[in-house]
Amino acid sequence: MHHTDTVRIATNPRKWRRPAPCPACRKSRPLILTLGTIYNLRTRKPVNTIYGCICPNCRHKCILHVDGKNLNKAIRLWNHHASHHQRNEQ
Repeated sequence: MHHTDTVRIATNPRKWRRPAPCPACRKSRPLILTLGTIYNLRTRKPVNTIYGCICPNCRHKCILHVDGKNLNKAIRLWNHHASHHQRNEQ
């Protein structure tokens, strides 16, 4: 059974890193897709962006909520999720 996790908002800028492998199967890199963007109505600038991560191998899913429209922050959140997620021993 697969569950969808929600991860916290990233606020601090860091060095860019490539996405970590899937925490469930440890085989493939995730697909990171933009699911939606929340805009400020007065300034018409993106306030928050929601990214969806999915592993093409085992279908492990994760939703990332990021300030602004920064893909690097979403990759950092995925890497945090992948390194702190407990694996299922099969």
